[in-house]
Amino acid sequence: WLLQAGIDLYPFDNSLAPKSRVIIEAQEDIDLYEDFFQKFHTEYPTELIIVDRWIINLEQYQGLEKVIHIFGNPKVKIITQKVKDKKNNKLIEKIIDRCKIEVIEKDKKEIVHQRYWIFDDKHIYQTSESLDFIKIDNEKTDVRYTTFLQFDKKDLDPKLSKLLSMEMN
Repeated sequence: WLLQAGIDLYPFDNSLAPKSRVIIEAQEDIDLYEDFFQKFHTEYPTELIIVDRWIINLEQYQGLEKVIHIFGNPKVKIITQKVKDKKNNKLIEKIIDRCKIEVIEKDKKEIVHQRYWIFDDKHIYQTSESLDFIKIDNEKTDVRYTTFLQFDKKDLDPKLSKLLSMEMN
């Protein structure tokens, strides 16, 4: 039932077969370069766009900061909602400034349901997990199991294509 849950909970998702799949196994004290970055089999991207309506708290921004670092500090744009974590807003703003993240805030219903990571406008991955799959505790980084499915640009959800064309021009 767990494998079917994503389809049952979000039946509008396309049924296309991905070009490739990146599987991140649950691990404690992970080496993000070895056990995360290298699984994408890519060079360091110059640009990373993340479309995820749930990047809204400190833990997710801390995970994003780690991702930015291991991907070689590319130019980053995120399309998400307004931050909901008011008590940590100053810390979140420091991460945004330090990493030079361009944050495009949208209303939740304006952002597609699935989460996408787009490298250099050519490597497009869909994931069901928000950045909270990365857990940071002091110097130790843990991850939960997650997958990234790679799709061709022509196979994108039309709502995502429309959102990207509006925000990237």
